[in-house]
Amino acid sequence: MPATKDRAGRGRAMPRPFTLWREVLTAYAAPALTAGAAAVATGQRDLAVAAVTSIAGTSAVVAFLVGAWLRNGGRPRRWTTDLPRAAVAVALVVVAAGAAALLGWCAARWLPAHPLVPAGVRPERLRIDLPVSAALATAVITLRWRSAVGHGARPPLNPPGKRGHPMIVVMGATGATGNALLHSLLALGAPVRALTRTPHRPIPGVTDAHRPALEVRYADAADPGSLRTAFEGASRLFLAMANGPAQVELETRAIDIAAEAGVGHVVKISAPAAEPDSPVAVSRGHHAVEEHLRGLGTGHTVLRPYAFMQNLLRLAPAVAEGVILGAMGGAPCNYVDCRDIGDVAAAVLTGPDTAGGTHVLTGPEAVSHPELARRLSLLTGHRIRYVDLAPDELRDHLVRRAQMPAWLADHVTEIQQLAVARPEYPTGDVARILGRPPRALDAFLREHRDRFRR
Repeated sequence: MPATKDRAGRGRAMPRPFTLWREVLTAYAAPALTAGAAAVATGQRDLAVAAVTSIAGTSAVVAFLVGAWLRNGGRPRRWTTDLPRAAVAVALVVVAAGAAALLGWCAARWLPAHPLVPAGVRPERLRIDLPVSAALATAVITLRWRSAVGHGARPPLNPPGKRGHPMIVVMGATGATGNALLHSLLALGAPVRALTRTPHRPIPGVTDAHRPALEVRYADAADPGSLRTAFEGASRLFLAMANGPAQVELETRAIDIAAEAGVGHVVKISAPAAEPDSPVAVSRGHHAVEEHLRGLGTGHTVLRPYAFMQNLLRLAPAVAEGVILGAMGGAPCNYVDCRDIGDVAAAVLTGPDTAGGTHVLTGPEAVSHPELARRLSLLTGHRIRYVDLAPDELRDHLVRRAQMPAWLADHVTEIQQLAVARPEYPTGDVARILGRPPRALDAFLREHRDRFRR
């Protein structure tokens, strides 16, 4: 595995991602093989039995329990990431070894009287095997988890960046726009701190070659403490969150904490028609967040992208059945490639000449649903129809057949009706900022041709 350089210039190898099932398997296999080899070498039959039962079994069970507790469903407890990892490991080892010692003592007293215990098995070994195995497994799993999460030390304030760039924090690094931005920034060599609720999992498309400029940290918009830690030393923030009922509360909180932490510029992903009286509820929420951002006086840029081309991939099952449903009639719809959004955001975050203002991002053309069906028909070689529904029919279909939450079905219906009421046209903002045309819809469809074919 290639070595990278940390901020002090020391070489270090990047750890592999923390995958619980693999860690548990290792926790079983390593002591089983080690103790088994010792049993063969010394001729101890009871050690051979213990190697694959009490020793390896305890190690695997403890590794699973401790690993699952540390992960905490993707929301680690703050003290487990903030304290020095040696302190966390010692604390957990004491607890695990103590519990295992008590269990071993009880088992050693009870098992000799049990008629099903095979001859030659020495239950008294459990007083030693269980606590020792638990202690070793806890220490290894804790250190492995902390190494993968990457919270071994906090960065210094105002960390130096490659090529003089300030530290950029990306919220939503595993989402469509956040991940696209991540790749754009890494291509520029800018230092990036990617925030995610699951730092133990690989970030899509990120390899060891990207790691010198990348720092991955745990953060949850619902956990203010994690945001304060994540924003330390950063000067710029990319804010993109999934649409949802709590979006306004979460985004305004993140903006407030960023301002308190000294972040000087925020790039926010918003939505078209972000107006106080917008017919789209999500757009009204984005308007509220934009107004809050303006009111703070923090430097900011607002990006209002139209429909993501990547979301068209969700139509693949319907395309395979030869039908696309909607409630837009023949109204044109703007589409924009998330990679263009990422490139625009990267330009704004790294270039002061492009920072500031509000930019509406689209592709080079607006395409209706009937025209989209025609192009997909040519692409796939089989006929695809567009079926236009009444808004209530579409909403009902999305809730009942697609199993969408009611608020999301409302959102999809509202944005389609907005396109009917306000015909959409492409803007030149992407080309103006990037100095090149935006990616075309036809090119995107050809790139993903296999996803749409039966």
